[in-house]
Amino acid sequence: MMRKINLFFLLVITLPLLIHGQNGWNWVSTPVDSIKRHIWDVHFFSPDTGWFMGQGQDGVYTRLMFGFTIDGGISWDSKIFGFGADYTVDFWDKLLSIKFDGAFNRTVDGWITDTKPFVDTIGFAAEGKFASATHVYAGGLNTILKSIDSGLTWSYIQPEGLEFGRIFGVSPIDTNIVYFISGEKLLKTSDGGINWEDISLPPNHNVRYRYLKFLTEDYGWITGEFRTIFLTTNGGESWINQCPPVDYDSFNKFDAFDEHTAVAVSSAGAIFWTNDGGETWIEQVPKEIYPMLTDVQIVTREVAYAVGWYGTMLKTTTGGVTWIEEDNDINITNKYELKQNYPNPFNPTTKIKFTIPNVGDENIRPLQTVKLIIYDILGREVATLVNKHLTPGNYEVEFNAEGLSSGVYYYRLEAGSCSQTKKMILLR
Repeated sequence: MMRKINLFFLLVITLPLLIHGQNGWNWVSTPVDSIKRHIWDVHFFSPDTGWFMGQGQDGVYTRLMFGFTIDGGISWDSKIFGFGADYTVDFWDKLLSIKFDGAFNRTVDGWITDTKPFVDTIGFAAEGKFASATHVYAGGLNTILKSIDSGLTWSYIQPEGLEFGRIFGVSPIDTNIVYFISGEKLLKTSDGGINWEDISLPPNHNVRYRYLKFLTEDYGWITGEFRTIFLTTNGGESWINQCPPVDYDSFNKFDAFDEHTAVAVSSAGAIFWTNDGGETWIEQVPKEIYPMLTDVQIVTREVAYAVGWYGTMLKTTTGGVTWIEEDNDINITNKYELKQNYPNPFNPTTKIKFTIPNVGDENIRPLQTVKLIIYDILGREVATLVNKHLTPGNYEVEFNAEGLSSGVYYYRLEAGSCSQTKKMILLR
């Protein structure tokens, strides 16, 4: 069986439906009108089973639409409720969910009903997360709320005397430890809202922060305007700048599968992916191919969904890589090996093979971070073919040099303690 890894070169085409598979992210059809309506939230519990929340059309009215799939978006069961707006929703499982729009709508059968067990008349809370099946936290304009009965009743728990603005993100670690972020404040409670910490943010006064994701009490990210991403490994005592190359749009949402694998989507439709905890980012989808992206979720290291304006839903099953080719029929050696590209010279495509060796017992064999990078004769990086965790195997990558000038180029494999470089020639 063969798997392939293709280079992330994209053709800029105005219609998203025409670029399926060109960047590792495929268009998923939904019941949402792709001309007028938007999708705000996506929640998947497995690679195939999940929900979206967006806008639906009911005559002349824009209403709230929910869609449910059990086949990865091939087909949808959808319903329309109330009136549409940019609400958020969080699901604990396939049945229990809460919609946050100031009036918290709760369901226990999978579909949002029109019952309103609580109305936040003070801060119009529009962001919330389940910490458990019973404990839920939400935030609004200078308000923070908590429920301990799955959203039936709520109480205000925000710190007294502290104005923090509108809450944009909530990240529970457990039922007691929860982080909240506003544009300029990061708040933490370790006892369910009795006491609070005002955690210092990175000293960048021009950035308004929009989202956060904490995996543990110590390890978490915050994101914001100008493609800003900061990482902390000590609960906010210090911050590491993990920003991709700066461009003037904002990261709307961010998700992390573990400390290695994370993805961010921007207001200009770009998708960035990292496999090394933010040390390097691959811009898998450049800005302005798709419209504004509003939410993203990583389900596994390979499967993720992103949603946005004009009915946009994108899905990857390869971690954003277009294709990978692995030859399992050939014995895998016990050493790294980078082979000469073929054909060489080439115009404009060539193939590069490399081997990632066996490491210990196959049941405990770790994933290895592998990079395959192309450089010009001056040592400038011109393309990244691979930047991903790979299991041992024999791999083949196709490099398309369309748009590059004739001349000598170098390709370098970095994996584990290995670093190998070879030369190739592009002839027009």
